[in-house]
Amino acid sequence: GQVNIASNFPGLNPKFSPQALFSCGGGSCDFGWFPSSAASFLTKTGIPDEACLPYSSGATGKDVACSSKCADSAQRSFKIAGSTTPTMGTANIQAVKTALEKGPLMTTLTVYEDFMLYSSGVYLHATGPALGGHAVSLVGYDDTKRAWLIRNSWAKDWGDQGYAWI
Repeated sequence: GQVNIASNFPGLNPKFSPQALFSCGGGSCDFGWFPSSAASFLTKTGIPDEACLPYSSGATGKDVACSSKCADSAQRSFKIAGSTTPTMGTANIQAVKTALEKGPLMTTLTVYEDFMLYSSGVYLHATGPALGGHAVSLVGYDDTKRAWLIRNSWAKDWGDQGYAWI
């Protein structure tokens, strides 16, 4: 989303590899990772296209070795110039909404068992234990729903075509 905004070419629609970002940037299925680590990796190394290392960890729950990426991943990678944090450790909804005006944001949430079954509406944890942390893209907010719209990395067959209101 940020690349489309920066390029001013909405039809560009690049497909980057979240698996490469996770596998090569220090993430693991048992531990996860933090947006600051992802931003650092995107600045220093960059991310190749989806075909270089297709996403599979969400479906299998298994780590994928970084060495599984394509041999020419460095030449196929896109780097970011830098990143900012609209809020850290505080619940400043307005600061996040203002940042969203410039495009999608990285964030994390705790995934509970019932989140795995989400398909529509506004998700609010009701049952089941915490399964761990999860990184997602924050793409919007609805004042009427009082909910954030996230894009998940678990493919379009999860949630509402890969999205969820939380």
